[in-house]
Order: sequence, then C-alpha cells, then structure tokens
Amino acid sequence: MKIVAVICNIVLFGLSWVVFVTGLPSTKPIYVVFTLWIMLNMVFNVVVISFFSENAVMKVIGIVCNIVFLGFVCYAIVDQHPFPAKASFYPFVGLMLLTPFLSLVAFLRA
Repeated sequence: MKIVAVICNIVLFGLSWVVFVTGLPSTKPIYVVFTLWIMLNMVFNVVVISFFSENAVMKVIGIVCNIVFLGFVCYAIVDQHPFPAKASFYPFVGLMLLTPFLSLVAFLRA
C-alpha cells in the first residue's frame, strides 16, 4: 500500500505541475493556497511514507494534512461546477480524490 500511495503522490505532483504551468494560475486566494497545499502535501507524504513511517507524530501530521487536502478538493469540486468539457478533467479529479485516501491508509497501516 505504501508503494501505491507514493506512486500516486508522485504522479499527482507531476500532473499538478503540468496543470499549473500550462493553465492560467488562479487569482482567487483560496486557489493559491490550494495549489501550495497540493505541492507541499505531496512532497510531505512521500517523505513521511518513505522515511519516517515509524514516527507517530509525523504520521498524525500527515493524516491531518491529508484530511485538510480532501476538504480543499471537495471545496474545489463544488466551486468549479459546471466542469470543463476536457477529457482529462475527470481522471485528474479522480486522482486528486484517490491519492489522499491512499496516503491515509498508508499512514494508518504503517
């Protein structure tokens, strides 16, 4: 489960950078915070799952960060309705919902 969570975090990190670089960055402050949270959360997840999986404090911080991340994702899904008609939108959103859940499971099982 750890390997799948790390792979999903790395893939989401790369796709988020592609979306950020190719699209126009948002001027809404909540989306600026959301973008920073995505980038930092993905790096934090990979580091904690890979190197600090035995540290209880780091696991609790990781769990809290992923719950906040899920809250941001749910807010963005509701706020962005109607969704763009791009074919890549739904897999990206699915990955954004799946990755924090996999990271939570990796934190809880480690």
